[in-house]
Amino acid sequence: MIKISDLRVKNKLVALMLIAIALLIAISMFTIQKERDQAYAERTASLRANIEVAQSVVNYYRQQASRIGEEEAKAQAIAQLNQLRYDGDNYFWVLKPDLTIVNHPIKPNLNGTSASSLTDGEGKHHWREMVAVSKGPQGGVLDYTWRSPDGEMKPKSLM
Repeated sequence: MIKISDLRVKNKLVALMLIAIALLIAISMFTIQKERDQAYAERTASLRANIEVAQSVVNYYRQQASRIGEEEAKAQAIAQLNQLRYDGDNYFWVLKPDLTIVNHPIKPNLNGTSASSLTDGEGKHHWREMVAVSKGPQGGVLDYTWRSPDGEMKPKSLM
């Protein structure tokens, strides 16, 4: 077995530098992972807050239904949801548990159609998964890939 005292000074310095580099890499990887986790937590909190805004709009018009009628309340709620944006150009849509798209503000041609066969940019049935996630006791987050109008693939997260 080789003793440290038997190594030349040059080899001791090289070993010390390699250990230092390995430690720096390990610390950097740990820090990067923590930053990713923090960014994901912040994004999740932001999504939750934006969803609460949309839910408050729906709840307001639900309370107004007895005064203005159920259909008018629904129409006004959808009109308000169509105007809501978050994080720049993200929007809200209304989807029934049976996967019927009630309202899509960007693609109104989808209104009234079934989303059961629609897939994301990677072929995942994300609409189905959205309904499954929404039925959980605490909701949840769904990551999917969306094809933008210009054809670019963009990662997205939903609650």
